[in-house]
Amino acid sequence: MCFKGSNARVALCATRATIESGIYQDAFRMIGKEIQAISIPELAGAIEKGEGDVIYEKYIRTAFASVPPDSYDVLVLGCTHFPLVIDAFRRVLGNIVIFDPAEAVAERVRRDLWPREMGYGKTQFFISQDSAQFRAFAKALFSEEDFTIEVVV
Repeated sequence: MCFKGSNARVALCATRATIESGIYQDAFRMIGKEIQAISIPELAGAIEKGEGDVIYEKYIRTAFASVPPDSYDVLVLGCTHFPLVIDAFRRVLGNIVIFDPAEAVAERVRRDLWPREMGYGKTQFFISQDSAQFRAFAKALFSEEDFTIEVVV
């Protein structure tokens, strides 16, 4: 999805830290677009703990309670955790265009590096807090591969 030159009104939902960093707002300003930022501070932790759809939807509903649904056309998921519960966003927010930046990054890597760089990498996860839920999730996703997990603070 190309935002440059688009008339689409963009909302960003992310953790408080991501919103306060201004990284998305700055990137959109560079292409002449202002965005509406919506913080969902509890959602990433709830996803990490595997708290379930009822809790995810509660946090999403609360965060969007004061945001008029007609104030944006595209929702950008600005936290790496949020695409894991994209169905919860859709149930709460209805039929809205949702943009996952990870898909754009993956496409760019595919376009720029493939097939020059293939088959020689390794999978590493850098996480801020260790949890049994994350380790189980990583193992389920990468059951055929060796990977390492490193906790960074």
